[in-house]
Amino acid sequence: FLGGGMIKGISLVGKGIAKVPGVETALSVTKSLFSTATKNKEFDAVIFSGVIQYLKNYEKSIMEINRILKSNGKLILATVNRESLFRKLGIIKKEPKKEAGEHRIFSKREIKDLLERYGFQIKKVKGADFITMPKDLSSNLLFVALKAKKSSEET
Repeated sequence: FLGGGMIKGISLVGKGIAKVPGVETALSVTKSLFSTATKNKEFDAVIFSGVIQYLKNYEKSIMEINRILKSNGKLILATVNRESLFRKLGIIKKEPKKEAGEHRIFSKREIKDLLERYGFQIKKVKGADFITMPKDLSSNLLFVALKAKKSSEET
């Protein structure tokens, strides 16, 4: 599946990369995504799961992910959905949970616009819930996006 490659990770908490037989792993622990010594276009993929709603400067994070991804690199972003059925019905709070550190809850459209504005092409959006429902009403959304190639980059 991974072809004996290398899995590299950046973590704020010091965990997050499982050992995979036959695959070398390396984990850098950092206080901030912005304080890494990561080279431009170093990663094939970035998993950004359950993070964006906690960031004050979420746009800077998306720009940094774009910087460290290779051309056609894959971003997998998971976040809560402001327009979920449970939020509309009042079962889940509509506002960010400030006491838990959330700063902003996004709609599907806002995440799509944000990713496209910073050079990503949306490939797939899925609802991620414990019951089956239309993705637009799902409590959690999973985005799969590719870093768009710039016309000046080689193919």
